[in-house]
Amino acid sequence: MQNPSNVKAAILATKPAGVDVHTGIEAKDGRKDYNLTKLFIDYCKEGFADQ
Repeated sequence: MQNPSNVKAAILATKPAGVDVHTGIEAKDGRKDYNLTKLFIDYCKEGFADQ
C-alpha cells in the first residue's frame, strides 16, 4: 500500500512509469485528507525527479 511515508522509496526502488493511490491518505472519518494527499504528491514528485 502506498502512502506518503513510503511512496518515494517505492518509486526509487521500482522505477515505475506512474503510481496511484486509493488508501493510505484518509482522515479518521474515511474521507481523503487534503494534507496527506498533497504530501503524497510532493513525495511522488521527489521520487520521480530522483530516478
